[in-house]
Amino acid sequence: RCLRRALSLMRQAARLNDSSALLHSRLAGIHAHLGDYQQALAHCRIAAQISPEDAHLLADLAAVLARLGRTEESRACRARALRRPSSLRPETAELLALACDANGDSADRARVAAIPVFWRTLAAARRRGSEGDRLVLG
Repeated sequence: RCLRRALSLMRQAARLNDSSALLHSRLAGIHAHLGDYQQALAHCRIAAQISPEDAHLLADLAAVLARLGRTEESRACRARALRRPSSLRPETAELLALACDANGDSADRARVAAIPVFWRTLAAARRRGSEGDRLVLG
């Protein structure tokens, strides 16, 4: 019942501002939770069109495509997401892992598993950097 209410409110918001990638991403998530993967796919595609460089939105799209059994499209979206390391986040790794598992792709699973490790390492390096150590990235 709460998801249906959230869906109604999000649709109202979409009528006011249809150019929000975040809004379409949230709509896709609600539709996916409700089991309506076709609507989730439609909103994922819109979100990815609005913000094509956002790895998380591409990971959303890859996960929904995998859920629908569209393996090749899912793999292509996952590959595009992995080529955008600046917008990969730990929660993005979860979506990419779902897509890998659904597609039976163990080769990319290791790359995806490294994303949270990267963020923990970067956070630790930044903490050390703030304590006076010099941090060089690049």
